[in-house]
Amino acid sequence: MAFGKYADVPLALVRERHAEARRLLASGLDPMVQRKAAKNAEKIAAENSFETIAKLWFEHWRAEKSAQHVDATRRRMDANILSLLGTRPITEIEAPELVTMGKMIEARGAADLAKRAMQNVGQIFRYAIAHGYAKRNPTSEIRPADVLRPTHKTNLARIDAKDLPALLRSMEVYQGTHVTRLG
Repeated sequence: MAFGKYADVPLALVRERHAEARRLLASGLDPMVQRKAAKNAEKIAAENSFETIAKLWFEHWRAEKSAQHVDATRRRMDANILSLLGTRPITEIEAPELVTMGKMIEARGAADLAKRAMQNVGQIFRYAIAHGYAKRNPTSEIRPADVLRPTHKTNLARIDAKDLPALLRSMEVYQGTHVTRLG
């Protein structure tokens, strides 16, 4: 069992690691098996990272979408989602992390992007569950309205009742195209 390269690891540290390995062997555990299991766990975590699963979802999702919508979603994922959650194993991501992500995006003044990002994360988790990469969806425990401030909606301008006859007369004498007139 190797404990590191000679020049890089001091002899005292090698002796300490050797003594620990001997104690593990004495207790019935094989340190090499544990080391291999830890490496295997790291490999599985890297293969099941949020970014890896998100890319698989994206390729599946984009099939029937317009190029503009696909591009906007990809940019939103790269800038807002993957930069925060990308390296994490998908099974370890919890709802509070998603709340933090949404609030960070909202703090930049992009409330609509925050809502859409949370919806995309939910879609990615549903894909992961359907394909066996995850067992639960933390986005099902929260809604964007629970954590994000409501956006103020402004209604379009309307016409007062006293101005309606003048509008109707103007529409009647309009000389533009028939389609515009019907609209």
